[in-house]
Amino acid sequence: MNTAKLLSKNLIQNGIVSRFYYTNRVNQATLHSRITPLKSERVEAELEDWLKNGNKISFAEFQRIVHFLRKRLRFPQALKVSEWMNKKGICTFSPTEHAVQLDLIGRVRGILSAEIYFHNLKDQDKTDKTYGALLNCYVRKRQTDKFFSHLQKMKELGFASSALTYNDIMWLYTKIGQHEKVPDVMREMKENKISPDNFSYRLCIISYGERSDLEGMERILIEMESQPHIKMDWNTYAVVGNFYIKAGRTEKAIDALKKSEQKLGKKGGTGYNQLISLYASLGNKAEVLRLWGLEKDACKRCTKRDFIIMLRSLVKLDEFEEAEKIIKEWESSGNYYDFQIPKIVIIGYAEKGLHEKAEAMLEDLKGKGQHTIADTWVVVAKGYLDKGQVRKAFECVKSSLSLTMESNGWRPNLRVVTPILDWLGDEGSLQEVEDFVASLRTVMPVHRRMVNKATLYSRISPLGSLKSVEPELEDWLKNGNKISFAEFQRIVRDLRKRRRFTQALEVSEWMNKKALCAFSPTEHAVQLDLIGRVRGFVSAESYFDNLKDQDKTEKTYGALLNCYVRQRQTDKSLSHLQKMKELGFASSPLTYNDIMCLYTNIGQHEKVPDVMREMKEKKISPDNFSYRICINSYGVKSDLEGMERILMEMESQPDIKMDWNTYAVAANFYIKAGLTEKAIDALKKSEPKLDKKDGTGYNQLISLYASLGNKAEVLRLWGLEKDACKRCINKDFITILQSLVKLDEFEEAEKIIKEWESSGNYYDFRVPNIVIIGYAEKGLHEKAEAMLEDLIGKGKGTTPNSWGVVATCYLDKGQVRKAFECMKAALSLTAVSKVWRPNLRVVTSILDWLGDEGSLQEVEDFVASLRTVMPVHRRMYVALLKANVRNGNGVDELLKLMKADKIDEDKETKAILSMKSC
Repeated sequence: MNTAKLLSKNLIQNGIVSRFYYTNRVNQATLHSRITPLKSERVEAELEDWLKNGNKISFAEFQRIVHFLRKRLRFPQALKVSEWMNKKGICTFSPTEHAVQLDLIGRVRGILSAEIYFHNLKDQDKTDKTYGALLNCYVRKRQTDKFFSHLQKMKELGFASSALTYNDIMWLYTKIGQHEKVPDVMREMKENKISPDNFSYRLCIISYGERSDLEGMERILIEMESQPHIKMDWNTYAVVGNFYIKAGRTEKAIDALKKSEQKLGKKGGTGYNQLISLYASLGNKAEVLRLWGLEKDACKRCTKRDFIIMLRSLVKLDEFEEAEKIIKEWESSGNYYDFQIPKIVIIGYAEKGLHEKAEAMLEDLKGKGQHTIADTWVVVAKGYLDKGQVRKAFECVKSSLSLTMESNGWRPNLRVVTPILDWLGDEGSLQEVEDFVASLRTVMPVHRRMVNKATLYSRISPLGSLKSVEPELEDWLKNGNKISFAEFQRIVRDLRKRRRFTQALEVSEWMNKKALCAFSPTEHAVQLDLIGRVRGFVSAESYFDNLKDQDKTEKTYGALLNCYVRQRQTDKSLSHLQKMKELGFASSPLTYNDIMCLYTNIGQHEKVPDVMREMKEKKISPDNFSYRICINSYGVKSDLEGMERILMEMESQPDIKMDWNTYAVAANFYIKAGLTEKAIDALKKSEPKLDKKDGTGYNQLISLYASLGNKAEVLRLWGLEKDACKRCINKDFITILQSLVKLDEFEEAEKIIKEWESSGNYYDFRVPNIVIIGYAEKGLHEKAEAMLEDLIGKGKGTTPNSWGVVATCYLDKGQVRKAFECMKAALSLTAVSKVWRPNLRVVTSILDWLGDEGSLQEVEDFVASLRTVMPVHRRMYVALLKANVRNGNGVDELLKLMKADKIDEDKETKAILSMKSC
């Protein structure tokens, strides 16, 4: 069998032959194909290079590139292109282009930069388009006061005459949770003879749906359907269907979904996916399968996203047999491998107690040479452990530990590890115990007992954040144990501190339901807070309304106020505050702090000092947090005199104990304003207030001194932190390394790396990666590569992205062979990152070089590796053709594969083939 036939066989086995693949992914004849894959910092160099080589840039090409990047939410790159074009004067910007650039500035650099750009525009460019773009920036950032001031100006100029402007108003109210105001805006539109568009109606429908006013929602929908200028869309009916489902109105939901289906676009799967998910919520298997069939017929190619939605829906319906069929469809679809897809079914099986099936799927993937992830194996191990099959659990955890390099920072579940260690101690061989402990030490610190099983707390606390804790609670009682009130409080406090609110709520509700302790207003307030965090303020309101009168105290009223503040419910917050005042419950700083937080959250910083004044008028002493919020409000507005006035007042209060955080906040604003001396003075005041056992404050000060460029202070504080803290954790090492890299102090950074290596902390690639990327960004890619090689030599994990960054640096310096070697290293680690994709510009350059200079084996191996992470494209075949022709091999089979992938022969391929005949 000749080389071409062998290659053909390998390509078929690797899944290259597929009618679905995109072709010609990198067309070197266009600037678009060179710019779109790049990171923002490389865009300008690529544009300059394009001009340097004598190429031109058409206005249409510029618009196409910016449109493409914005559509994919790659705003920094789009802004780089737009600003470069404007700076070079390559095309004259109309108000439309200025509006686009203003929008991008707002997204990338914030409101202040967008305002400056707008104010610097010529008068003829300040049209409804640019005014509208700035208005939209205010909406995105929830800048309510600025928004309405700007809107008034637009009305005076006659620029508020389109649906777009009013949609922005409705969108603002939606974002800040004031849904009740949306219909009023719609009425104003109509009074001003402005016809609402689809988005206007949809926002209004949402406003009624969010308030569970289905009659109002239906009234707006009927009105929308009656408008001759409105073309009904699938999305609107799907939104309506979703609200009906939430309300339990199944028949009306199905009617809305049927109407939605009739409006679906026949080329995109988004609408089909939405309807499939909604029918799954209704428990309707038949409709889920029918729509999947229609989606496959209608769409040119089902993407990874389509398969994920379908599998989630089937797993939700417990239709695992159908889900396995979909897995087979995906495997034969030609899509690149992504463990996210089979993982949905694997986890589904595990959660249903079918861990043998889950394990079988994992083993099947391993047998096919496909990667899995450590955490999924542990989920299956937990299932075996719960059924007393410790040997099987042990084997699954061993599989997970063999994959630890692929998941930096991953740790196994202590509740799974400990029983296995106990079992191994009693029944395992010495070799098994030694190997297992050695593997564990690569991912977690060694301590005497992994879990202290004498308390319920120690069994609940290590559980994963997504796991239900109720089975553990029931098991504890079943075994004759008791739960003290103190233990209950400790568990809930611990879970809340770690932001595991769902589990904390489970514990609290279970204790309440079991009547194991009498809830005081304090416990009710905690439960109300948890309900608000997990289920939203409507559920919190319901809980509050059902409390007995004696439990409706300052604590429970305050907890509900906090729920409103967290969800930016301005009207409800202020109404509830008024009720608290009437009842005499607004007598503590906590209440007023909540209101100041509300104004901070919605961007109305100018209102914070008024709240502080009201506190003082009512003889309520502000606490540290009150002052800090007020200081922040002045700092955000760049009113440093106001900030200093509040800070001095705070320092003069006898009941206030100054803290490091307040001075650090002030210092940060001084640094932003370029007031170095004042910043240093604030930092010096912050330092004596530091908590000597916690590294958080030290880390904050180290970062701020790095922003000032002060190496000496950074190193001094690091020394103090090491002396003060019992143990520096990985987060501490990350902060000091980021600071040193910011200062270009790589020699010091390498010393810190050595400290970290000898610290006994578990391995986390994020720590050395800070220095590696720092070297690469400074053009010191040899040092970056040396660090990566050193880690591999020590058996430590790296990531493909870091190798890809170094490869790019080598390529930019013309060292293609070195770039090739780094990219090979990256491709060998693709199982580490499910979403990593190599840089197309780098890949294309390497393929071109391999086609001209690489061995046939190098080309074949590189293409085969690329195929595991990206679809086939023309440059792969060009490299393969060149290498085969140089080696005197036949290319007939290769040409057949090209044709099967719908890649036609072009001038370049014909020229290569003509070389063969010479």
